[in-house]
Amino acid sequence: MDRKFCRSPASAGYSLVEVLVVAFIISVLTSLSWIFYSNTRDRSDAKAKSIEAIALAKECASGQVDPSLEVSSTLAPSGEAITCNGEEEVVISSKPFLSQQTVECMGLRVTAWSLLLVVDKAGTISCR
Repeated sequence: MDRKFCRSPASAGYSLVEVLVVAFIISVLTSLSWIFYSNTRDRSDAKAKSIEAIALAKECASGQVDPSLEVSSTLAPSGEAITCNGEEEVVISSKPFLSQQTVECMGLRVTAWSLLLVVDKAGTISCR
């Protein structure tokens, strides 16, 4: 019987260096996955909040053009009351994003902490 392949009961198991290397690799992979998850979550949050603000701006634009639609006295996503009756331009701000994000807004790419939309008297929507 070849003795170099047999381990004694005292040397069975893993060495401390092997355990530490495996623990280090697991911690690095966990850190990287958390970073990717956080970035994905922040982008998704920003997109949802900007879509909500853009939808309200489109609804407000129809009220600016035709005041009989009674889109007045609605709440913007940020909580302020807005009135869309064609008498003045309306500024709609989205809920704040979790981090500074680049979002698509009416054909423009905007990098900000929140989205600011302006609906003028004619019902035209612009991003700032």
